[in-house]
Amino acid sequence: MSTPTLVTCLEGFNEQDMLHIWAMQRGGIVRYALLFLITSFLSWAGCDEINSLAERYQSIISSNESGYVVSGNKKVYFYSAPDEGCKIKGLFIVKGDLVNAYADYKGFSSIMYFKKNGEQVSGWIHSDSIKPTGTGIGPKQ
Repeated sequence: MSTPTLVTCLEGFNEQDMLHIWAMQRGGIVRYALLFLITSFLSWAGCDEINSLAERYQSIISSNESGYVVSGNKKVYFYSAPDEGCKIKGLFIVKGDLVNAYADYKGFSSIMYFKKNGEQVSGWIHSDSIKPTGTGIGPKQ
């Protein structure tokens, strides 16, 4: 077994978490508190920026494979951007609901869902909460 490197130890941390770790190592509580306030402010206004970044780097799902079904027993909440801080309160889908997925980015999927009244809802959900149905809205390629 090899000794873990700093890179393998930091796997799974996002950039904001790594900044917090760096601040604690470098300057103690005062620097950490200042950095916490700055990054909190940036994340407060950041959902639009995160969404723009996701649109640039997302993996597109082919339209002939875009059909998915919600799995699991919990409510699956929508997010305005692929980030935990962008959760839309009160907007969710449940097990068995059918959705069309358009793209994946960092553990989230961009989807569209039609409510029973025909209203369309679009947003991001956790990718592990849906399973492919083997269908899609586009022709087989």
